[in-house]
Amino acid sequence: MTTSRSDWVTTARERTVAAIREGRIEDALAGVDAIWAEGRPIHDFYGDMCATFCDFIAQELGEDGVERAWRYLGEKLWKPVFAEASKAGGEALAGLYAMFHTLRRDEPVRISYDNKTLQTSLFFLGNSTYLPSGFAPSRRTRMDDGLMDVRILETGRKFSRLRIVSSLALGRLTRSPLYHEMRVPEFAFTAVDGCTELAHDGEIGTECDEARFRVNYRALPVFRPLP
Repeated sequence: MTTSRSDWVTTARERTVAAIREGRIEDALAGVDAIWAEGRPIHDFYGDMCATFCDFIAQELGEDGVERAWRYLGEKLWKPVFAEASKAGGEALAGLYAMFHTLRRDEPVRISYDNKTLQTSLFFLGNSTYLPSGFAPSRRTRMDDGLMDVRILETGRKFSRLRIVSSLALGRLTRSPLYHEMRVPEFAFTAVDGCTELAHDGEIGTECDEARFRVNYRALPVFRPLP
């Protein structure tokens, strides 16, 4: 008896390409997930490798050595990539470039919310749900869902900035335990170490040591002509 197992001798990419060419939509969609699953161990391996490098540098040169390695990596690898993306008009990558600079230069802030306290350098709160997930929100499909989109990038843990960059490089930022995303009707926080500045639509203005945000769902009547 001869048994054919083509799935043993073909890659997920090859099977997905074949499904697209033959018009098998469901198989093609399943193939996309299979491609990710097939490559994920390699992504995880590189993430573990970066963490191991950090541990070695810390043992040999101390935490200051890790900081210098982080700056070298940023200047030599990430800065040129994001700078070119920004010049080309790519909004998402331009946002990531800004995130990179914020992580490098800005002083972190400790905030307390929902009975937890963490240190953050990037905090975003928007009206209604933004797409895509991550720290480059660029569009909304609706503005009347009664929710706020809250995104926080935690930077107070060991090697947090290098872990964030590694997750970003591997396309796994939204899976990182350092990334927090919530969609809630109200949100409040307290700045643990005193007043901090809030930016509204990019303009820095209000200083406060605590803030509360709430959506007034369907508070504004909207009139339009019938189609």
